[in-house]
Amino acid sequence: MGLTGIRNLNNSCYLSTSIQCLSHAIGLSQYFLRGNFKEEINYQNPLGTQGKLAIGFAKLMKQLWFDAKESVAPLELKNIIAKFKKQFNNQEQQDAQELLNVLLDGLHEDLNRVKKKPLVPVLESEGNNDAEASRESWKNHLKRNQSVIVDMMHGLYK
Repeated sequence: MGLTGIRNLNNSCYLSTSIQCLSHAIGLSQYFLRGNFKEEINYQNPLGTQGKLAIGFAKLMKQLWFDAKESVAPLELKNIIAKFKKQFNNQEQQDAQELLNVLLDGLHEDLNRVKKKPLVPVLESEGNNDAEASRESWKNHLKRNQSVIVDMMHGLYK
């Protein structure tokens, strides 16, 4: 279990390292491996990929964790990413941190539980209590953003 490697596709080590990082974020990989993501796909979100990225990512997680192969090539996931982020639609070397941001943001939007995002005012915190301003900003953030990515990667305010 979890012994399947990722085969590089030309200059795709940035993709392999990003996928490995997310694959070993155990809570996140378990969420996809158990299929929990299926009931949270937001097919209507214009900022997402209508679930394509979440489904492709889950498929790759299953290959990495359950296939008996030595390695898999993440070509399907790369093609999905390239369709909604044109800068990845080539064989050139890319920045792993940039891809990781794109991947996390795409997964977040595909799984965003907020179906209709309200407009929220931009808060001016100058002269206000920092703790109060941060609480208010976090509440506004959650009015538009609620997903497993927010839960696990943005940090929860208590």
